[in-house]
Amino acid sequence: MGDGMSLASPPRGTGPMPANAPAWLNQAAEHLRRIVERLPVQPPSFMLARLLDRMLLPRLPADARTALGNRTVELSISDLGLRVRLQLAAGGFRVAPAGSETALRVVAPASSYLRLLAGDGGRHRDGPGAEEHPRRYRAVVALIAPACLEGHAR
Repeated sequence: MGDGMSLASPPRGTGPMPANAPAWLNQAAEHLRRIVERLPVQPPSFMLARLLDRMLLPRLPADARTALGNRTVELSISDLGLRVRLQLAAGGFRVAPAGSETALRVVAPASSYLRLLAGDGGRHRDGPGAEEHPRRYRAVVALIAPACLEGHAR
């Protein structure tokens, strides 16, 4: 994963807002997204790390642990402006150190993450890396969608 691989989705601003939403609502959502983007990544990263330690780590296969080990993974929810940066260390998930090189960046709208959580991720893979690097994709699915791990382990 040291190649800085990125699995990207549609550009920012394309997300859960319905196409027929009023202009003022789209403007408010964009304004809120810009505010969230400026917030520090440590608090949401810490919360996700604790959650993954409890829900995912006990079930995480050895090859996924190896693939993620001490590498920085950045997850970005593009339409919400939310970003987390994590590493898997010997003791579990942790907030990635400031300035650490990102080995894998996943950028997707909230709807894509929700599809993965619903078990529908296999039909909606984002970016060419998902097909070309199945082990890496499986590690990402394991990281961001624990409920889907079994469905993508094949």
